[in-house]
Amino acid sequence: MVIVWQQPYVNVFKHFDVFNLKRASKEGDALVTMDKTLRSSVFKIIGSIPASNYLQIPKTSSQSLGLIGRYLYLLFRPIPSKYFVVHMDVATDDGLIVRISFSNLFREFKSTSTWLQFPFIVKPANDQPDTAPSATRWTVLLLDMSYVLSAYLNYKYAYLKSIRLCANMYVKGIFTSDMEYEPGTFSTSRRKTAVAGIEPLPREMTFPIAKGRDWYDVYDCIKFPVDTHRNKTDWQSMMTDNTKERKLRRIAYFVNKIPDNPLKLGTPPRTKVPSKLPKAGTADGPVGACPDNNGEVHVYAYPKQQIVIHEHDKKTGRKLKPDPILNLKRIIGFGGSTSEALWTCDGSHVLYACNAVIVAMEVSSGDQRLFIGHTDKISSLSFNGNSTVFASSQTGQLPVIRIWDFYRGDCLAMFKSHVHSVYLLSFSFSGDTLCGVGKDNHGKQLVIVWNTSDAQKSGEVTVIAKAHTDANISKMKISAFDSTRLVSCGLENIRFWRIREQSLRSCPVNLKDYHNEEFTDIVFADEFNVSQNVPDRRLFASSASGRIYEIHYGRICIDHVYTLTSVGPDSKSSVSSINTIRPGISFFAIGTDDGYLRLWAFDFKTILLEAEHEGPIAAIDVTKDGSRILVTTKAGNVGYLEYSTRNYVTIMRSHLDQVVAASIDSHRRHLVTASRDETIRIWDIDTYAQLFDFKAPGEVPCAICYHPSQQCFACGFTNGTVRTFHVGTSSLLAEHSKNHPGRIIGLAFSPSGRFMYSAGTLGAIALYDATSQTYDLLRLLPYTIARGDIYGPDAISVSSDSKRIVFVGPTEFTVTIMDARSLDEVLKIDIGNAVTAAAGSTTTDRAVKVHFAPAKTNELLVITSSCKLLRFSANNGQLLSEVRNIHREECTSLDVSLDSRYLATAGDKVIKIWDYHMRLDQNYQLFIGHSSRINQVMFTPDMDGLISVGDGIFIWNFMGQDVTMNEYKEYKPRSTIPQPIPITQSPSTRRKLQLSNEDADEIEATSDQSEREDESNSVSASENYQDEELGVVSLQQETNVNLTSAGTKRRYAAPPNQAGLKLHSTVGYNGCGRGNMVWHPDTGFFAYTNGCIIVIEDLQTGKQTHLKGHIEEVSTLALQNDCQVLASAALESKDNGHICLWNTKSGICEKILKHHKGDICCLAFSRDDRFLISVGNYLDCAIVVWSTNDHSVLAATQLTEPIHDLCWDPYTVNEFSSVGANGKIKFWLLDETNYTISLNKSNNCVDFTSVGYAGDSILYAATNSGIITAWDTRNNSCFAHWEADKKEIGVIVCRGSRMVTGSCTNNLRLWSIVGIGEMRLPGGSVSEGLTMEDEMPLDGAIIAASFDESIDTGIVGTTAGTLWYINWPERASIRLVSGQTNQVNDVVFSGPDDKYFGTCGADGSLRIWTTDKVEQTLQFQVMGESTVVLKNVGADSITYPTHCVAGYSDGTVRLFDIEKIHMVMKMQPHANSVTAITYAADGSRVILSGSADGLIAINSPSTGLTLRVLNDHKGASILGFDVAVSWDEKWNLSSPLLWLGVSADRRISIWSADWSKDFCELVDWLTFAAPDFAPEETLIKGGLDFPPSLAAFSKTDSDIVIYTGYGIQKEIIFYSLSQQKIIRQCPLTHWMTSLDVSPKGQLIAMGCKERLVQIMDFYEGSFQDFVGHSDCIKTVKFSPSGNYLITVGYIDVLIWSVTV
Repeated sequence: MVIVWQQPYVNVFKHFDVFNLKRASKEGDALVTMDKTLRSSVFKIIGSIPASNYLQIPKTSSQSLGLIGRYLYLLFRPIPSKYFVVHMDVATDDGLIVRISFSNLFREFKSTSTWLQFPFIVKPANDQPDTAPSATRWTVLLLDMSYVLSAYLNYKYAYLKSIRLCANMYVKGIFTSDMEYEPGTFSTSRRKTAVAGIEPLPREMTFPIAKGRDWYDVYDCIKFPVDTHRNKTDWQSMMTDNTKERKLRRIAYFVNKIPDNPLKLGTPPRTKVPSKLPKAGTADGPVGACPDNNGEVHVYAYPKQQIVIHEHDKKTGRKLKPDPILNLKRIIGFGGSTSEALWTCDGSHVLYACNAVIVAMEVSSGDQRLFIGHTDKISSLSFNGNSTVFASSQTGQLPVIRIWDFYRGDCLAMFKSHVHSVYLLSFSFSGDTLCGVGKDNHGKQLVIVWNTSDAQKSGEVTVIAKAHTDANISKMKISAFDSTRLVSCGLENIRFWRIREQSLRSCPVNLKDYHNEEFTDIVFADEFNVSQNVPDRRLFASSASGRIYEIHYGRICIDHVYTLTSVGPDSKSSVSSINTIRPGISFFAIGTDDGYLRLWAFDFKTILLEAEHEGPIAAIDVTKDGSRILVTTKAGNVGYLEYSTRNYVTIMRSHLDQVVAASIDSHRRHLVTASRDETIRIWDIDTYAQLFDFKAPGEVPCAICYHPSQQCFACGFTNGTVRTFHVGTSSLLAEHSKNHPGRIIGLAFSPSGRFMYSAGTLGAIALYDATSQTYDLLRLLPYTIARGDIYGPDAISVSSDSKRIVFVGPTEFTVTIMDARSLDEVLKIDIGNAVTAAAGSTTTDRAVKVHFAPAKTNELLVITSSCKLLRFSANNGQLLSEVRNIHREECTSLDVSLDSRYLATAGDKVIKIWDYHMRLDQNYQLFIGHSSRINQVMFTPDMDGLISVGDGIFIWNFMGQDVTMNEYKEYKPRSTIPQPIPITQSPSTRRKLQLSNEDADEIEATSDQSEREDESNSVSASENYQDEELGVVSLQQETNVNLTSAGTKRRYAAPPNQAGLKLHSTVGYNGCGRGNMVWHPDTGFFAYTNGCIIVIEDLQTGKQTHLKGHIEEVSTLALQNDCQVLASAALESKDNGHICLWNTKSGICEKILKHHKGDICCLAFSRDDRFLISVGNYLDCAIVVWSTNDHSVLAATQLTEPIHDLCWDPYTVNEFSSVGANGKIKFWLLDETNYTISLNKSNNCVDFTSVGYAGDSILYAATNSGIITAWDTRNNSCFAHWEADKKEIGVIVCRGSRMVTGSCTNNLRLWSIVGIGEMRLPGGSVSEGLTMEDEMPLDGAIIAASFDESIDTGIVGTTAGTLWYINWPERASIRLVSGQTNQVNDVVFSGPDDKYFGTCGADGSLRIWTTDKVEQTLQFQVMGESTVVLKNVGADSITYPTHCVAGYSDGTVRLFDIEKIHMVMKMQPHANSVTAITYAADGSRVILSGSADGLIAINSPSTGLTLRVLNDHKGASILGFDVAVSWDEKWNLSSPLLWLGVSADRRISIWSADWSKDFCELVDWLTFAAPDFAPEETLIKGGLDFPPSLAAFSKTDSDIVIYTGYGIQKEIIFYSLSQQKIIRQCPLTHWMTSLDVSPKGQLIAMGCKERLVQIMDFYEGSFQDFVGHSDCIKTVKFSPSGNYLITVGYIDVLIWSVTV
């Protein structure tokens, strides 16, 4: 209704009864008079001081007009030769109030984050500006408020809050409307003007005009901005019949030169944004705009005959996306102007201030909610009784007070305090009264009480009472039991206050002998007890002398004085100054200046608890239940004490002064900051915890930089010293104190880590050797850098290829580029001449900041003193472009994103994010939050965040990575399949790195590396690596490993910074391999295989690193003894086995070894790591010895029988043994022939399966029948054997006198073999030296094992896909990694938090996993049946949020409660296997299930009944369902819910349903054609495997159905339900086997039989391919948040992080 009554316009004077001042107010000389020209009543506002003579609408500033009209029409006439001012307060979409002012008092345009000032200047015919002309006319001013907020502050307009008209002017009326009306046209010509797109002024807004007169001959019209949606021809055609030649008597224009928008050389200039209102004039004609000879843009009230309209590009109107591109995530900081911190009433959150931002932190999780709106430091905070509302004030002259809704985060009211500096606030318990203490204009203490009862309803706050006082007030509180009673304390006084009849009166407490005391705090005892009589209440006041005063409220006098003492070792000592006191349920919490928090009993005789802090206690707050005591200190810490557990938790640490510099450790995600408080602190970017604190008493750090690869940083100080610290050992590595006589203004490491550079304020630059421990000085050049402090803390910039450095110098007018290795001058750029020549200016500009852009742009950025951004070629110094006025006063820091798409600048207390290429109509977004200078701004290395430092550490979420390069382009469907990106390039060729090869604005990189042979190439763990010297992203490793399977290749490979998916974790362990797990007990290195991926896992954190280079399942692993190289083997192309040698530290595949003609079953390194042995499988039967030095084949032998196991002799050089089929054991020596020894203790033909060496020349070999044989390696003879198990023993591990065996009976056994060597002597017995010490059953046959030297602990792998941690002394087995051995049929996420996901398999199991650590937490097992499909309750369900439903092969549907761990219900809606299942959109009313026979059942999860069966798809298996998440009313459907079912015969049925009314009807039926031959071009025959039909709704527009399946072409189809036609077709490279659409709507994930995972941009149609599976992709599924994607290939389950 609000929108309806404001259409088509609102007459503000009439609606608010302004002439009778019913809802408006006036001040000074403002009266109603009759105007002869208009023949109507008008307001005449006159006075010598505009601020004292005004008309305000509405009556008070706390009220709001709430007018949402975009355009404001002001009908007014300035009084000749006088000044006037107009103020308009408008609200933005996020609740911020911005003032827009225009006046002929203003000389130039000015702006802040909350105020825009436009000059209103009239220029007479003689071209001389006249601010107060002698003649004026009635004027219609049209102001587009939406445009003004968007263009100047990047805000979205919400509504007009208030308007103030100040002297001197006549005002007829004010109107708001969403329509743009045109003066000078009349209703008689309405039809004619309507055709031209023009709406005449309504009758109420018109001025009288005599017949025959032209409107513009009598009146003026000013539009701001100038009309941009009509061109010059439109104006001329409109005025042809109604206008004539007019004399130009007075024009309106801009006074000073308007700053140009970004100008790129060789490209058309962008539209300029005006910086002031157009001027009023008295000549004829409408408003136009044209440039003058000086490059200024003038806005004329009456155009010349040949007018040029300066307008925006109508076709684009493009802005920087997404909007907003930054989101303030967290602030590391505390304090500013107040040290207060408050508990919420439930004790769940802590409220405190960090300079100008208010932070609400949830103590359990550490999450922050931020309240932004203040423009200066917060001075005080106060909650109401139930913590729903709080008030905040800020410092400065006439500060603003805001009242906030705590839970919604909205600002309910904002008003000026009328006090110069408010430093105390106190809210009443009900929140209806607010008290503030400050000083008036004369510095006298002033107490004001406001009525805030209407703040939540209308935003109105009124003054109840105010009083001046000579008493000093340090604390003041409103009592909880009576909001009219207040108490205060201060120096030499304690006073009781009372509000009565709108007056505030006080009464002092009789202090007797303590009248000279300084009172620091005062509280009520038991103030929430409403039953207690007021006269009987007591108060407690603390003092600086360490005393506590008990005051009787009724008698207004001191009852008791307690002198507090602390008990020392020998004697009692008095407590130092008490800063704060708070009562608890059974104690008083007292904070003192000595840093102690003490909890005293009520009689102040006993200390119940004492806690020491790093600094003096500043403030205390106690939860209502007394369980937690919140403490803030003057050292910048915030923490709380758990009273019951005595546990202390620090929730925030912060610097005490300005943070002057910061740097990021990209490898460990650490942030180091330097502050003027003489400390250097290191923070964890992910947990925000302070890790280290380096203090430098007497020295102030001023520049800092992290080493690019090592865990150390360099810091420069104001005394010229440069120190290098090692973080891990907290030690000083090097110190240089004589190179710079002045402060350090720049520190930098080369990205290669070889060199370090430092710059001093007196002009010296130094080069250090960063590879030496002492950082030796290599070269020192004095008088090289421009002198001054303004260039710090980042005066030096190093190019990303480590070849060049740049700085301002030797003068402020030049920029010098030097060789980074020698400091030889390469290039010098004269900034003054370059700017002057480009702009035609006569003034000389100075450079203040320099920065190298990423190497691929080959550009240098320079910021000048006039806030210009200059972009030069880094090769020849040519000026490429110039952007003016990037900030208003100064630019203090800048940084460029790694992909060269965005530029971040800081200045004027704001941050701006720019489009680096300046291609848009609005190239930046502006963000506030800092209250003082921003010293540094930087992107995080992963491009997910931005960090700014100054008055605090601000961590921002950066959403720019979520925007593709084509975000600003119109969509054009592709007609052909994109060409694949080439993997390797010849020298000097270019390779596109963008998401789609059709992008016009591609990012290019030049590769100077020539192709190498396959066996010499390298493979990276993350699929890509970066050449540090060349700065080129290399993708050559994909050719090395030849990622092909079933004739396919990875075609669309994305570079790391543009990849849409990143492998997060894998699920399970490959139980089909052997020896495919390694663990090094000394270093903790732990690796295993999962499909074709090698997983390196940190056992402490669970973090996974993935090595991807194989395309088939990895069969075995081997780890060097020094843990430097990991060898892996797998079957590759053409049935040949490959061995990859991985560097365990870098994750790089350093070599690929090829020799075997089949798969490889065994790998083993020699004890000195000089040799590697590989053994082929039964098809190859080859044994190969490799040199680990040059990776050459030293020896190779082809055998007749397969080898099952191999082991190096740890006690003899170059000897090893192998066991295999037909009872053969072979002893090998590298330089001699082999010996073949037959099993002489048994006549049976057995196979040896495993082998292991023990001490004393003994070898143990196990057989497939469970027999273990002992061999003397000196004689090569068997001297003992025994039955160790019933079946095959696959693993033997020997260490000294102990041995572990693992068999196919799932048993792991520990043996003592201490005396078995004596059996070689005559008369020896097996029983004398052999004992089985322990046995442990596991869940599968043992296939891999690794134990420490004592065999007490180890890790064991089983065929069940499980890795177990074994502890024999404690007889414990702990599951480390879980997996599935049967096919995974479906997967589902929990919603909406992505915390868990579930998998169902062919073995009838339903398993629940945690997403973060990939741990199996729960399993439901149904014996004898296969779990086919799975679905979780939707994210919008609130009835059963933990339910999960599964369909089985016997036609049953089972409903499980995950939280209660039991099956809720079993239903049997089908006779055949359930093939598809889903919940309805509400998540609780209906379960849809489909079966192999084509029947669809609608089931009730509450009753278990089948409500309806749909047989429309009968005969074809149901392959899937999807439910629309939104519904468009334009479809005119009978019910709001849409769902679809798709069957194997390529048919899709669309249904509309309302389950609450038992309604379901068919809406549409889609059938897609297919040829009569199979995909392999053969005729259709029974049993052929056709690609499945897949369909889903678009998540952003449920009108669109996305389909892919078997057809004439491989393609994905987009079908519109409303248009009933195909609107788009995108070609595919493969037949897809699975499909899912991201909940965010921008991505489509698909999997194919060729093992590729593809993601497709929904809007652009571009692709990216990802590998990692070793089998056909059966399922792809996005998480409810869209942040994760799970892909399933048989038993491979991979979890990907979605990065776009």
